[in-house]
Amino acid sequence: MNFIDLQAEYTAASKYHTSYANYYQSKGWFSCDAHCQHYKSIMDRRKSEWEEIKAEGNARMSDAKSVAGLFSEVGVTEVKDSFWDYFNSGKQFAKRQSWWDALFM
Repeated sequence: MNFIDLQAEYTAASKYHTSYANYYQSKGWFSCDAHCQHYKSIMDRRKSEWEEIKAEGNARMSDAKSVAGLFSEVGVTEVKDSFWDYFNSGKQFAKRQSWWDALFM
């Protein structure tokens, strides 16, 4: 397989989140009985399956990036996109903080 199977990752993530919801609904405030432990073991198993699939996808992505290199067209484009994403998120954060400062002055 020479591609990252996004559908398998999506399915594994969906199964994990479903099992997490079941676990969360079954646990009590301060305790986790046998019913809750059953759902917790299912949740842990689903999480490990999801992490294995993510690790395989990350390994494939790492292999692809090592072949392309940092100064290739793909590498430079990725760095530019990453920079502008972080810049925009910082700009949005500053805008939110300015609004809160104006609100509470």
